[in-house]
Amino acid sequence: MKYIKISIVILSVSFISIFAYKLTTNNSNNKLSLTKEQMKEMLSYTIDGNSTSSMPTKGSGYKVKSITCKSGSILTWDNDNWLLEVEKLESEDLCNIDFTTGTGSYTVTAVPSIAGSLDSTSKTTTENGTVTFYTDLVIDSVSGCTNEISDGKVIVKNITSNTTCNINVSYMKLYDKLLADKTTRPGARTSFSSVLTTNNTNTLYTSTENGTTVYYFAGNATDNWVKFGKQKRVICTYNGQQVSIGIYSSAIKRINMVNLIENESECTGTNICVTTGFGPVIGVTQSECSDTNGQWITATPTYGGIEYLDIYWRIIRTNSDGSVRLLYHGTSTTATDAYIRRLAFNEKYNDPMYVGYMYGTSGSLVNNRTNATNSTIKGVIDTWYKNNLNTNYGKYISTTAVYCNDRSNPAGGYNTGNTEFYYAARTRLDTNKTPSYDCATTEDKFTVDSSTGNGKLKYSIALMTADEVSFAGGLAWTSAPTWYYYNSANGSSTGSTWWWLLSPSNWYGGYTRVFVVHGSVSPGYLNSNSVDGAIGVRPAISLKSCIKYSTGDGSASAPYTIEETTSTSGC
Repeated sequence: MKYIKISIVILSVSFISIFAYKLTTNNSNNKLSLTKEQMKEMLSYTIDGNSTSSMPTKGSGYKVKSITCKSGSILTWDNDNWLLEVEKLESEDLCNIDFTTGTGSYTVTAVPSIAGSLDSTSKTTTENGTVTFYTDLVIDSVSGCTNEISDGKVIVKNITSNTTCNINVSYMKLYDKLLADKTTRPGARTSFSSVLTTNNTNTLYTSTENGTTVYYFAGNATDNWVKFGKQKRVICTYNGQQVSIGIYSSAIKRINMVNLIENESECTGTNICVTTGFGPVIGVTQSECSDTNGQWITATPTYGGIEYLDIYWRIIRTNSDGSVRLLYHGTSTTATDAYIRRLAFNEKYNDPMYVGYMYGTSGSLVNNRTNATNSTIKGVIDTWYKNNLNTNYGKYISTTAVYCNDRSNPAGGYNTGNTEFYYAARTRLDTNKTPSYDCATTEDKFTVDSSTGNGKLKYSIALMTADEVSFAGGLAWTSAPTWYYYNSANGSSTGSTWWWLLSPSNWYGGYTRVFVVHGSVSPGYLNSNSVDGAIGVRPAISLKSCIKYSTGDGSASAPYTIEETTSTSGC
């Protein structure tokens, strides 16, 4: 919105006035160079053509009849707010404002399609005068008055009667809002051999995905928050702690999954195992509890009803389809448990195929990539999506966005024996320090829509990749307290809990390993872990390119929100 409003404050009845002005513009370099003294010298006042030593005050019965400028400045008057609106300002100019109590003053009423979207809904002007209405939203159409639409403003000219303008506006796309807000654009990063933890506010870096420019946050960004969706929470507690359902693994003699309680009947089961790592859980036997060094309690958890909580996310980047990728941050910006579950990536670990978000059969990479079976983690993520997002929020989520489970092995050393081999992400991030948003093989491009990937997903949700962590400022085998690690209280978003990424790392000694990020003990450390470990799950989703922005500036106190709609498309 490119305009200037100048408020006039009278200090005395003498011809002395101070002009307090504000330039509002999308271009941060478009600054007004005039001083207050220069502004004071530019203006004079008359009443019906006769000079006056003082400007009439608001409410005195006067209105502006005309404004004339010798050198081409274009000024209009807002009688309702007693403000000058400056459309064009020449630094060397003399302007006169002529006031009158007579007729020839007309009111233009603006009726916006979204309440509160205009700077004013009523403005007055003189015979054949001009008024301008401003908005931060997108102007779609105007009816009922002769007008021009120009860069966030509606200009109504040659006014000879009271008139009404119907102004249809809409919110700008979230993608466009993101780029409009983040005006610092350093371009592409050229080195990924060290961590980036700079406090990067108002900053977007660039890269490419499939030849298309994409934008991403890096360093300790604090302005990439989004509030989107509602999460169902069954209140089921013991001793003030939330109770979960524990899944015991006899092979490793430990709990390798905890699920949220979904209904009252699950909550009211008896016998609680109070564990060190997972807190109170139900669903395990007394002997299983003993194997995990837990405390066995014969008791019934307390059921406290169901609540629906706002879900917070962090923007990772934009995608090649124009959608905006988000990382889950729980139900608070200060969360220290920003994960939906703690569980294994796959319960089995003794074959390379278990690095797959979905996998096929053993024996070869081709067999692995047939993607006939859900991983443990995908099954749980899908259930969470179905229970929390699908019904009311699924229409806003892109089905063409790609989630890359890159199983490529550039060395060509795939085997199911004890010989170690690295997957492509390990080579890129550890050896070459060259992250990429491109996904080499269609079978590894997990999508709902088969036009952009393998079409194997039922729900468009997965995990952040190790490459995305590297772009965000992380580094393999190094702590990196950057935005994906921090909550808004400058603490760990996941406490001490590690959390899964989507990228396979390596096969060694009968174990499959996938990339992970550490919690507070080694802040933001990019590592790998055997797929059977029970650690945090932070889903990633992508909001459609057509989704409209509603409110917020991306800060934790005012996260971006979207315009919700009844349209089945979400747009």
